[in-house]
Amino acid sequence: RPARTRRRRAAREESRGEKLGSQRSREIVLHTSYRWPEVGNASSRSHSFFAYRALFAVAMAEDGARVADDHRALLQSFLRLSGTSLRYDKSAVSVLLEKVKHLIQRDSEVLELRNESLCASYPPVIMAPVVKVSTDTVAALDGLLQRSCTFRFRARYIAPCACVSLSDGRSVGVFRAATVRYAGDAFVRNLMRGRVESGHEADARLFALLGGTDVVDLMERPYAVAPIPYVGKLPVATTERDLAGASRRAAYGAVHWVPTLGVENYPRLGDTPSDVSTAVLDGFARICDILRTAGAESAASGSLDSTVYDAGILIHCQSGWDRTPLFVSWIRAVAWAERAAHPQLSCEEMAVLVLLYDWMAFSHRWRERRDKGHDILRFSIAFLDQLVDERFTLTGTTAALEKRERLESLQRALKAEYEHITGDKV
Repeated sequence: RPARTRRRRAAREESRGEKLGSQRSREIVLHTSYRWPEVGNASSRSHSFFAYRALFAVAMAEDGARVADDHRALLQSFLRLSGTSLRYDKSAVSVLLEKVKHLIQRDSEVLELRNESLCASYPPVIMAPVVKVSTDTVAALDGLLQRSCTFRFRARYIAPCACVSLSDGRSVGVFRAATVRYAGDAFVRNLMRGRVESGHEADARLFALLGGTDVVDLMERPYAVAPIPYVGKLPVATTERDLAGASRRAAYGAVHWVPTLGVENYPRLGDTPSDVSTAVLDGFARICDILRTAGAESAASGSLDSTVYDAGILIHCQSGWDRTPLFVSWIRAVAWAERAAHPQLSCEEMAVLVLLYDWMAFSHRWRERRDKGHDILRFSIAFLDQLVDERFTLTGTTAALEKRERLESLQRALKAEYEHITGDKV
């Protein structure tokens, strides 16, 4: 029995070492082409795991610059991990975040908020471009994150991710999150953590301190249900529109309901428009209208407070990792085409920023979606050239021809990256 037990243990260690999503191998699998050498039998290979780990760590340190620039290797590792959280992918995420920070710093300062394992499917550091922010504001935001995470579904709290500079000088922040937890579900989770507060006050203060003025709710229904063991299906998520109490609802400014079809409605579309794409584009046109007018009344009356942004728009669906990155990435793309965001970045650099940060860093489940035939990432790239229409303008100061050329160049860059790392045609 001892010999059989050792063999079984060795087989388990070998599978853990060779599995891409393993905690141990995660620290070294940044080059997706790397494979463990075949040395001896299963037992010797499992015991040699730690030796190879140390040797490869030295090689990684010597070749760190090339790894940091090899964004396609990073993207491939994230695409393979899709369907799992980032809680055990810290080393790859750290390289990703350095790349994202370098790109954002080309044009503006970077707001960095520490996640500190509050949300397992968020990156360790939330980054967003800002005009100017004080250290006291960052400290206040970090404190609010600690108390607001239980208020949002899957603990995906309000995270700033982009900034659009409008023609009148206002800076409008773009935030992403999941929807609100149902009251009963939030109460139970707070009890499990030994807490009494619901997190609503911290969530509302976080929204206000960032400068939030509008909320875009993408959910098709006002609530979501999930099966509970021994109980049945119960509500687990709701929206800001259905919070109990007028004061709680008013804390989020204007709440706009833009119902958007779930990810299961995004088949393997080509470049041919369909009912799904028409509905999605109509919803994005409405979001552009909301963003253009966000905070306009406060700016006209001169009542802007000392917030991070002059105005802010929060976009969320149920979980915030399918429809939300679709619209966030489109906003970033249109703003770049109109030179209202990241004006110093080339189309290739923008493609890297969109894929690495808007989609992968916030745990978009690409592999799971593609296997089921609902590749919403591919959909977002295929219909990017449709955003040249006047309905999708954010500033109105860029010539239509220039906007078209920049969007088409960005689409070509995204197609090249997507086809290279996935092998699928867009």
